[in-house]
Amino acid sequence: MSIRKEKIFLKNQLDDVYKNYEEAAEKIRRNFKEPEGLLDAQVGIINNDTKKARKIISALYKFLLNFNKIETPITVFDLNVEPLYTMELWDVKTNYSIEKIFRELESGLGKRKKNEAVLQKAQNEIESFETECNNDITKRKNHLALCKEILEIAEIYSNCITLVNDTITEMIIPELKAVLCFFYADAMKETLRDKNKIPLTVEPHRISTYQNTLYHKHYLFVKNTADFYKFICRVFTKTVIKNLVESESNMKTAKSERNKLKNDYNDLEQRVQEIRDNRIITEDKSND
Repeated sequence: MSIRKEKIFLKNQLDDVYKNYEEAAEKIRRNFKEPEGLLDAQVGIINNDTKKARKIISALYKFLLNFNKIETPITVFDLNVEPLYTMELWDVKTNYSIEKIFRELESGLGKRKKNEAVLQKAQNEIESFETECNNDITKRKNHLALCKEILEIAEIYSNCITLVNDTITEMIIPELKAVLCFFYADAMKETLRDKNKIPLTVEPHRISTYQNTLYHKHYLFVKNTADFYKFICRVFTKTVIKNLVESESNMKTAKSERNKLKNDYNDLEQRVQEIRDNRIITEDKSND
């Protein structure tokens, strides 16, 4: 094959490599748009819901302060607001360094030994470029897979926040108000019986006083609520999505975090059920 034909062959080979690369990259870019948009929207929802949750959980904390003699201290915490998710795909890269080799080839025509060396160099450059393109496509595919994995994590995280908000506002706070009134009434009853006069101040008994008594269910409700509070403190102080994005985590790490969060959600559901089972006064309308 003549030098000129060899050059045309190599140029066509380079064009094919780049064309295949560009088509594959464009396909991934199109497939990336939907999960990226869904994830961006989901994180926006999480941001809004965590703002609501901060007020709701703060209200729960204030109620639990009335039972501050339970065994484990309770402290106020802040929910971490996740940043809006972005994972930009870099532009399709171009590599025209091989053109320089072709120019060398043109200037060296007629010197066969030099031409052969330049042709081999061009072949090596094309193979190296093809490897680089394949690696780039692999990285893009990994980005797409990671985006979908983080989207699933965000959905689980959002479900956790929704469950917590609904449980506190619809179940715990109304019940705690009633339970707190009972504890104060019980303490006042005993004061009246002992001193036969209306007290100026009344301090409710320690929660543990009601353990294994006729009012054991009251004790369990408060205890389960306090445990629930401590549990959500642990779950919501982890910036799961932010950590995965900023650290450019791999799929193994993302799947591990997803499994942990799934377990947390299952645990959360179980704790909610324990609270529901030990309600005292407020009618449970969840089964209506």
